[in-house]
Amino acid sequence: MEFEKRFQNVDLALAGLSYYEKEEDVWTDVVGLADDGYEPYDDNIEEGSFGWEEDTAENVMSCFLAEAEHYLVFARGCRWNGASRYKFARDYNEVIERGYEFSLYPISHTEDYSVLVCKEHSHDVPMGSTTIIVALTDDDFEKLSGSSFESVQKFAEEKEQLA
Repeated sequence: MEFEKRFQNVDLALAGLSYYEKEEDVWTDVVGLADDGYEPYDDNIEEGSFGWEEDTAENVMSCFLAEAEHYLVFARGCRWNGASRYKFARDYNEVIERGYEFSLYPISHTEDYSVLVCKEHSHDVPMGSTTIIVALTDDDFEKLSGSSFESVQKFAEEKEQLA
């Protein structure tokens, strides 16, 4: 299921930042900006965020992804040489945590929000690569945590087809 157009421009890498919306005279997050038709760098947005707030990031991510004890973040073709990689995350903040500068835009999701497919851009892949984020059941996590890379990739790509 494709996201509404207004949410396709939401950079989830900025999920924890707050913005001052001059016209409305309120502080908001990236979802609030999208709801009001703005983006973080519009003229009507004053740069002066509080910095990263984990609660804000969790609230934003809950609009795009179901809550779970564990998540699979599978980034296909995300390295400069085309390699893929994955990680397991315990919460929304770990889902969007990277050791490098990036942007992450939602593309599609399952109806129950258990799978989120995004386009991820970074220095290594400026044109973007696909990142599949899956809210895992305990059984899925147990199976995947001891699986081969190929098994994890197959699982992620099967979930991607549902979105």
